[in-house]
Amino acid sequence: MVNRNSLNIDKFLYVLRHNWFYIPLALSIALILAMITIQKVGKNYKIEASLQIQDQSLSTHSGQQELFLKGAELFSSNTNVADEMGVITSLSTIAETLRDMNSHITVFTPHPGIFGIGTKYDELKVPPFQIKLKEGFPQVTNIPVKITFLNNGTYRVQATIEKGSLLFQSSTIDSKFNTSLDKTTIDKTLKLTQPYSDNYLNFSIDLQGNTPPSVTTEYSFVINEMRSLAESFRNKISVEPIFDGASILNIGSSSSYPQQEIDFINNLMKTYIAKSLSKKNRLAQETIASIDKQLDIAVDTLSNIEGSLEDFRSKNEIIDIAKTSENLNEQYTDLNEKKSDFSVKIEYYQYLTNSLSNNVDIDEMKSVSTAGIEDPVLSNLLIELNALIRERSSIAFSSSKESPVLKGIDQRIKTSRSAVMNNVKSLLNSYTINLRNLEQRLNKINYQISQLPKGERNLTSIERNFSLNDDLYSYLLQKKAEANIAVATNVSDKTIIDEAHLAGNPFPKKTYLLLTFIILGFIASAGILFWRYITLSKIITENDIPAYIKWPVLDSRLHQASKKADPHSYKSLKVYNKLKEKAKANAKVISIVNSDKDDDAHSFIKELISQMIGMGNHIAIVHLTADLEGAIDSSKKSTDNINQDLFDVKQAKDISLHKLHINEVADKKPLQQLLFKLKENHDFVLILTPPLNGSLAYYKIREYFDFTLYLIHSGVTDTSSLAEHYANLESDNSIGIVIMEQT
Repeated sequence: MVNRNSLNIDKFLYVLRHNWFYIPLALSIALILAMITIQKVGKNYKIEASLQIQDQSLSTHSGQQELFLKGAELFSSNTNVADEMGVITSLSTIAETLRDMNSHITVFTPHPGIFGIGTKYDELKVPPFQIKLKEGFPQVTNIPVKITFLNNGTYRVQATIEKGSLLFQSSTIDSKFNTSLDKTTIDKTLKLTQPYSDNYLNFSIDLQGNTPPSVTTEYSFVINEMRSLAESFRNKISVEPIFDGASILNIGSSSSYPQQEIDFINNLMKTYIAKSLSKKNRLAQETIASIDKQLDIAVDTLSNIEGSLEDFRSKNEIIDIAKTSENLNEQYTDLNEKKSDFSVKIEYYQYLTNSLSNNVDIDEMKSVSTAGIEDPVLSNLLIELNALIRERSSIAFSSSKESPVLKGIDQRIKTSRSAVMNNVKSLLNSYTINLRNLEQRLNKINYQISQLPKGERNLTSIERNFSLNDDLYSYLLQKKAEANIAVATNVSDKTIIDEAHLAGNPFPKKTYLLLTFIILGFIASAGILFWRYITLSKIITENDIPAYIKWPVLDSRLHQASKKADPHSYKSLKVYNKLKEKAKANAKVISIVNSDKDDDAHSFIKELISQMIGMGNHIAIVHLTADLEGAIDSSKKSTDNINQDLFDVKQAKDISLHKLHINEVADKKPLQQLLFKLKENHDFVLILTPPLNGSLAYYKIREYFDFTLYLIHSGVTDTSSLAEHYANLESDNSIGIVIMEQT
């Protein structure tokens, strides 16, 4: 079974034979493009640098400063690598770097383009003059401004401002902008010392050196829009740590102008370090300014408090009341402590009284030491009572209730309990009286304190406020001095490890570019060949025959262009064997028809006849011609050639040749009689009919044919023609296909 989805090698080789010229054409175009690219792109250079964003040697110093200015946190060394990478590649940092380098202005000179077509502009990395823009004034961006220096110490400014051009008021990325309302042409001559100024430009020219620029050279400059320029530089640079968690960053870039890129990377690192240090200093200065404000407030407050204290002393004539107040407070504190002690003891004695009155077991009562009371007499009485109770418990196990011993112990317990009760009541009365006396004394002291003059309390408040503000003033003075010292000794913890430098060889190399374009040329040519392959509508091999066509392919053979081919050169007997099978079933009338009128089937017919003669068959050949509408009958050529080639062959006696015109068999009877007669005397009757694309003859007489050999010519027959013929002859199952492949 034919796999129609796989690559048809024969078809591909056919496409390659007939379209090989696309390969050198594509390679030639690729080489031309490579030369243009090499001339236009030039060499690219890789630039590298390294930057340490947190110097560990300064971490201890930074920590000391943080403690030195505790709460201000001016010099915190906590660094987030990702945040610092974002700061380095931020548009603001890049824009500040470009502005410091004056890179937002590009100066160039024009010269003819390739082959003199158009104009090419070369950027001047070191121009003989500098353009100084005036900040705060609108400047048109991305518009070439032509500068021509004249002999008389003047210069000429020429430019065309298109409608809608952007005008920025400064070189920052967040600058406000306007747009030009109309198209304007500028052409003005000024002295070299005179700045240019109008609604679109405001600049002056600063000559570099004493020699003025050449008057024969044309110069132009462009004011680049800062955001776009910064974005273009940011897209070129890469920043990444040397490894995960490292505080050292590798900064890389590439450019056709290595020195410019080296200067940019170095200045970018310096700008980043300066911004970091400036941020620290700004925070310190803001802290100092805040301290100065607090000092001013503290000075005013102290002055007011000192005036109030002086007025109070002069009016109340009080020298020192603090001592008296202190003594009263000490007495009040001591008496309060004693009152608390008496209250605890009274509470415990009341507890003992209630427990003894209710005959509570002595083991369940709180002990004297647990209550925090030191009374040896009461403790001994309680110990004695507890011992008697334990003794009674031990005797009660072996004695009856009426035992004299048990009764004696009960009497002793009763006497001991009464002694404890009397002692507790005596102590309770004594402490109650003492507590009452303490409360009286406390009330007296409270009264004395309450009688202190209100002015004295005011004096205490004034003195306290004075002391607090005086301490605050001293603290602020100290912190201000510390902040000034910190600013003076502040250093950046960011360090340039390696300045920008060239890394490796320039790229891309010419060899690599040429090789790349050659490969692209081969890819392009392969693409063209593949496109030709998939769009080819000609039948090349059996694989190209549509699947819906049910006619069998009897053979696929090599087309012999030479008419003097060896009769035995055709090795395949597939067609002959098929016809032999048909002949056994009395199907001897075989028509041979071309799919196209311009195809030559001479070789196939000649070799088929040779095979039949070689096998001892008698053959009749009927050449049916049709000159309808002036069509050229190439089969006539075949018949003539066959006659000429077979004339000297010994087996020619086994061949009978007949030639008929289609008009001679219009009523079909002569042809029918002829074929009947020929079938009687011959093994095969070969009918050479006109091609299907040039005549209707085949369709008129096909009913007299037992089998038809339909000849398809590789690379000539179109699938649409085959489909059309199949549609007309689909019901005819006595047709076999022979593919004539081209060499």
